[in-house]
Amino acid sequence: MYFYRGIDYKSDPVDMIMDADAYMITGEGYEGFRMPAKFPKVPLRCTYSMEQPEFIKAYIESAELLGADKIKKVWLEIDGGKIVLRMKTK
Repeated sequence: MYFYRGIDYKSDPVDMIMDADAYMITGEGYEGFRMPAKFPKVPLRCTYSMEQPEFIKAYIESAELLGADKIKKVWLEIDGGKIVLRMKTK
């Protein structure tokens, strides 16, 4: 899954993911969709970042609650122009 965005990741991209990217990857809020296992959110209406392991944990838990049973490993590859969600299956 590829997303091309113009976000400048000033911190080390190995550790963090921006909320806008997390929403785009998961589809959270699209046509009313909500992830069963929520990723960390802040109550403010501003852009924020979260740790990638927290996001990935919520992503995998949600996928399993929605019926996915073949996920082995998930990781993100982020650079200046794109974000890639990669997944290995069993």
